[in-house]
Amino acid sequence: TFMTRDANSKFILTGSKVLSTATTNGTDEGNYNAGELVLNNSTLTYNAAFTNTGVLNIGENSNVNAPTVINNGTINFTSLTSILETTTEGLVITLDSNYPDHKVVYKDGKYQVVEKDYVAQIGEDNKFETLQDAFNAATEGQTVTVINDVELESNVTVAAGKVVTLDLNGKNLTGGAYVNLYINGELTIEDNVGNAVSTFRNHYVSEGGKLTLKSGILQNIETNTGGYGIFIERGGESTIEGGTVQAVNESNYAICVNGTLTIVDGNIVGKHGVIAVENQNAIVTIENGEYTLNAITGNSDHIVYVTAGMINIEGGNFTFNNFIANEGDSMIAAAEENVSITGGTYTQDVNEWCAEGYKAVQIGENVYEVRIASFEKFYTAEGDETTQDQAAYS
Repeated sequence: TFMTRDANSKFILTGSKVLSTATTNGTDEGNYNAGELVLNNSTLTYNAAFTNTGVLNIGENSNVNAPTVINNGTINFTSLTSILETTTEGLVITLDSNYPDHKVVYKDGKYQVVEKDYVAQIGEDNKFETLQDAFNAATEGQTVTVINDVELESNVTVAAGKVVTLDLNGKNLTGGAYVNLYINGELTIEDNVGNAVSTFRNHYVSEGGKLTLKSGILQNIETNTGGYGIFIERGGESTIEGGTVQAVNESNYAICVNGTLTIVDGNIVGKHGVIAVENQNAIVTIENGEYTLNAITGNSDHIVYVTAGMINIEGGNFTFNNFIANEGDSMIAAAEENVSITGGTYTQDVNEWCAEGYKAVQIGENVYEVRIASFEKFYTAEGDETTQDQAAYS
């Protein structure tokens, strides 16, 4: 059945039902459209393959049904009720521009129009179906706002040179076991609604990247396949001003640092460990915040673990729950030269790592506070100065 024989021909079906019983006769061109074929409130059914080299416009309440479709032309849907039924997947079908919030999908053996499932937006009008599309479109200083919970099956990247903010907006981002958020540019994460959770194998700060967390919850995945709440590569930088970073599995730390980390405030929580510092050029500065380790039995757990680099602790509250000394647990696992403590409260004695002039003073049961130590001179009974120092704590 040749509906249109040449490129200049046009065939319009309105309020019609057409059944083509043509066979292919050994070819794939039993039913052929070379010109323009238009359907309005019509159904066109082919028993054999349909080949389109022209323009096929499927309109309102219209349906083209063919076992297979060979398309070397253009197929347009001009209505939200346009349908093309076929077993052929991967066809390119254009939807009329009057429906910007809809798209054509192939589902249940047919091409049909569905409403777009937007997950993020920039401003009021620019909406995106993927978080990656939103990041790609964002210009310097713009905010990408999450508008629906999102499950991610592939990595998301903030490109180098980008300076953007991600507002979780009370919505959850959930990545699969090996899905990462790569931060190659500058990303600020906040949650202006509250209780939103961003879950990736790693919130991965690459060399040259910068992550600032103001609010919201960042965590790694629950399965023990590696990953950290935040991983900072050499040359990467992160500042935590608020919010929560946590490791929800039993084998990793909440934050792993090979670059630079500054914590102004926030909650850092782990089951195996809280902060690991692993590079000789790594620098960590802790000004304040809450640091909690809910240890797992037999796991050799630490709040702070340093193999190389430097961590300076100026304040904060450090709580080690379920501490078991004979299983390798410790508040801090590091050489003295890799840690400098000048403030904070701890559930264990940390005098070994206090900076010169500071001392951990027990102020309660399993509670130690690091304070400035002032030294007084002492004298013998004869009035001579001794070399013995006794600290009085301010």
